[in-house]
Amino acid sequence: MLSLINAQRALAGLGALTDSYPLENSSGIHSDDQAANDFLSHTGSDGSTYWQREVAAGYTGRWGGEIIYAGSGAYNNPQSAVTWWMNDAPHKAIILADYNDFGAGYAYCPTGTYGGFFTVDFGHR
Repeated sequence: MLSLINAQRALAGLGALTDSYPLENSSGIHSDDQAANDFLSHTGSDGSTYWQREVAAGYTGRWGGEIIYAGSGAYNNPQSAVTWWMNDAPHKAIILADYNDFGAGYAYCPTGTYGGFFTVDFGHR
């Protein structure tokens, strides 16, 4: 996911993002939550926001952002997620925003409504 998103940023003349363990953690927790509870939302099942999850995971940057995607079958892969995000103006804007840090999470629920859940958390130091 990091390579795919950094490729899109490079096409736009932007610098590459750096993998961040706290953001990997926060995004993974959110993907797991969505898969376990069968929902698709930026708000966690406990009412948390992406920023609250990032800070709770130990991220110390100044601001952040989040994008989510759910897909099943042939659409349950990182390339499908990035293609969808880049074709949606608000998500594309987040990918191309002034961020330094990156973390991605994925969870799959074979019995749920959505299939696989991709969460990408961004941060700016």
